[in-house]
Amino acid sequence: MSFFIEMINVSIGESYILNFANDKKMVRILVDGGSEGKGNSIEELILTIKSSEWLKFEGTEAPEGKHNKINGIIVTHIDDDHIGGIIKLLNHVEVEKYIDFSQECFIIFNDLVDSSTISYKQGKRLKEIIDKYPNLTLVRSFERNRKFDINGFEIFIRNNKLKPITNNTSNIILIDILLPEKETLRKLMKSWLVEKKNSKLINQSSLVCIVQYEEKSVLLSADNFIPTIVEYLKSIDYKNKIDLMKLAHHGAFSNNKDILDLSRNIGVTKFFLPITIPNKYHPSSSILRKVLEEQNNEIIFPKQVRCKLGKIELDVNISSRILYKDKIDI
Repeated sequence: MSFFIEMINVSIGESYILNFANDKKMVRILVDGGSEGKGNSIEELILTIKSSEWLKFEGTEAPEGKHNKINGIIVTHIDDDHIGGIIKLLNHVEVEKYIDFSQECFIIFNDLVDSSTISYKQGKRLKEIIDKYPNLTLVRSFERNRKFDINGFEIFIRNNKLKPITNNTSNIILIDILLPEKETLRKLMKSWLVEKKNSKLINQSSLVCIVQYEEKSVLLSADNFIPTIVEYLKSIDYKNKIDLMKLAHHGAFSNNKDILDLSRNIGVTKFFLPITIPNKYHPSSSILRKVLEEQNNEIIFPKQVRCKLGKIELDVNISSRILYKDKIDI
């Protein structure tokens, strides 16, 4: 039994694959896909899908041309550096080599309550593309308790205030959606139509979830705001431990306020940030320092970031707890 993440070098934006395995059965869920028009998203997406470590079972290589396809997709929000690569992948002439349409699969994506409220062309295009694939089921974040049976796994997508989990069955994957709540999304959309370029609104609409397999849990924060996540988890009196957490919005300062309060409340000491081209604001050196104030905390970046992150001035003791690897075991 195994649960790990593969970070993808899409250059612009974020993209990674959640991998689950039990007795040579596997499920792979792609989260975001980088930009549509910038960087090298489609090439790197395909390369990671084809060259995954899932090709290796008990030390043996899979046959030529055989690889483990994507079974589900999570599009956190309508912003080019997240949704763009997904559009390119679904439009790829050989998409059926990379996504398993031979059985039911899913895509979690908010088409923003009503198709008439979508104000971004990419969102409209993605919805049209989804409709082309009969076995690709659209799941919105505010829909409750959807279940998929894929490759011997039961996948539950829930939005039900995170009821305590006591089931230890080895073939159950839980995707618990925290944010945005339906009413919040409706309010956002009313403003969105007027303020189309308000990046804060875009980020508030991004999907936050907890993914659990066996006794391991990962908090995926997308581009949302840590204070909002803190407030939500307090409102439901969340007590479970989180093993790994993604820093919000590429490590931006404003999105990651209260990060230490959250990490202490949920017991998380391991963080990851799947970006490959840091810039002036992403990630914030202040946020990196704050996370690493706790002696047991560590942050994992993709290998490609090592030389580029060196421009951020950090204390030697802190730098030693920044790790560089493309695969994260949970």
